[in-house]
Amino acid sequence: MSTVNNDLKTMNKLMKPYSVACQLISAGIISVCCQSAHAQLLFSESFNYTQGSQLGAAGNINPSSGNKWSGGNADLAIGSANLPYAGLQEAAGNDLIDVGTTGSANSTYNNFSGAAVSTGSIFYSFVIDCTQAPTGNSYISALNPAAGTPNGSSDQLSTYVGPSGSGWQLGIRTTGGGTGAVYDTGLSVGTTYFVVEELTFGASPVGNLYVDPVPGGSQPGTPTETQIGGSASTSVDDVGFKGNSSAPKAGYEDIGDLLVAQDWADVTPSAVPEPGTLALLGSGLVLLQVGWRRLQKRA
Repeated sequence: MSTVNNDLKTMNKLMKPYSVACQLISAGIISVCCQSAHAQLLFSESFNYTQGSQLGAAGNINPSSGNKWSGGNADLAIGSANLPYAGLQEAAGNDLIDVGTTGSANSTYNNFSGAAVSTGSIFYSFVIDCTQAPTGNSYISALNPAAGTPNGSSDQLSTYVGPSGSGWQLGIRTTGGGTGAVYDTGLSVGTTYFVVEELTFGASPVGNLYVDPVPGGSQPGTPTETQIGGSASTSVDDVGFKGNSSAPKAGYEDIGDLLVAQDWADVTPSAVPEPGTLALLGSGLVLLQVGWRRLQKRA
C-alpha cells in the first residue's frame, strides 16, 4: 500500500504542471472568447451580399437587425473589396460602393433592432477607401431617428466627403451644425482609413470625429475634429447612406465593417488578443513543456 501511495504522490507531482497549464490555457481561451463576444452592438454590417446587387435589393437583410435595407438604386451597390485595416477585427463580407452616376439622388437606411438611443453617446465606426476624389462637399451617410434617411443639415449626425488638394477630406455635421461640416483634410485617394464618429445627445449636441484611432485602444483624449450643434439631438435608431446625383461630386467611396454601439470599445475591436491573454496562454505552454520534461526524465 505504501508503494502505491508513493507512486500516486509521484504521479501527482509530475502531473501538477499539466493541471496548472491546462487551467492557464483554458483561462486564456475563455478570455479570447470573451473579447470576441464583448461587443454590445446596436447594429453591424459587413455587406455580405451578392456582388453587384443594389444595397436595397430584395433579400439584402441585415443580420444584426433582421431588417431589409430600404430603397436605393445602382449608386449604392455591393462591391467585392474586404477593406482590411491593420489590427482591426473584421467580419467576412464585401463592401458598399457609394457613387453618383445615375443622375438621380437616392437614399437607403436600416433600423436598429432594439430601442432608440436618446441619452448619453452613440458611436459609429467604419472603414473607408476613396477611390476617386470628390469635386465638391457632399454627405454620404447619417445616423437618424425612426425611418429617417440622410438629409444633410437635419441629420442627427452626418458623414461628409469633399475635395482637399489632390486628395480628399472627411467630415461630420451635427444637427444645426452651423455653416457645414468640420473636416479632417489631406486624406489620400486609394488608402483605407478607420473612422469613428461619436454623437453626444443634448440641447447642443456634440459630434466628435476620430480618424485612424488604434483598434482595441482607449478613446483618444482629443478628437480629430469636433462640432457642437445648434439644434437638439433627440434620438437615433437607424443608419443610412446617400447616393448623389452629380458624379463625381461625392467621389467614389468603398465602405465596410460598420459598427454602432454606445461604448467606444465595442466599435473599435482589436484583432489581436490583449497582452494579459497572451501571457496566460504563454505561461500554460511553458508549464506543459516543464511537465513533459519531467515525464521524460521519469521514463
